[in-house]
Amino acid sequence: MDDKITYNEKYVAFLDILGFKDKIKNSSLEESIELINIINNETRFSLNSVQRINKGLGVDISVRAFSDCFSISTSFDIEQLIWSLIQIQRNLVFKSVFVRGGLSSGRHFENERMIFSKGLVYAYELAESDKYPRILVDNAMVTTISGDYLMQLSDRKYFINYLYDDWGGRILPDKIMPLHKRVLMEEINNSNDHHILEKYRWLAEYHNNRAEYCKADKHMIDIDKMF
Repeated sequence: MDDKITYNEKYVAFLDILGFKDKIKNSSLEESIELINIINNETRFSLNSVQRINKGLGVDISVRAFSDCFSISTSFDIEQLIWSLIQIQRNLVFKSVFVRGGLSSGRHFENERMIFSKGLVYAYELAESDKYPRILVDNAMVTTISGDYLMQLSDRKYFINYLYDDWGGRILPDKIMPLHKRVLMEEINNSNDHHILEKYRWLAEYHNNRAEYCKADKHMIDIDKMF
């Protein structure tokens, strides 16, 4: 007999990798294998890291990956869920893999075979409403989250700040910002698709906002020159 089904309220995030379908269709065999290795290695590292941290803290967070998507959920610790999302997004970005997503809440069920979730539907719809590589946050949840984890830019939509300064000292300005700039500059220089460049322009604006915040002006991107 199956275990009793519980369909409880949870915080749920949905992420998907931008441009994944086009990369699959347009890549050679060698490029496809390289892409598989990058995504497999980075997602495995991210998921293992998140699960190890959460186990040590006694936090119940579930992370599931399927194709180019993630479902991440927890029953009670919203800030630890956001920290997990920051880790996943940051690790992927540093391998030039960009994600779009949504964070919401609602009833959620999952086991080793399936996911059935109103919360995941809400998070998916939030992600699908956006075109930029960021994780949007349901407005109804904003007041329950520490302000340092969230940001707004010109469109005033709340999203998760994956360049959150959790290290202290000079690690963000001296190590993280130059690495982030290098990744973005390589992607911008290698693209001539205006739809993709629009996404990178948004990322450059986010990057410059964080560079200004941590007084790392030398690592800012000249947006007018690059676009």
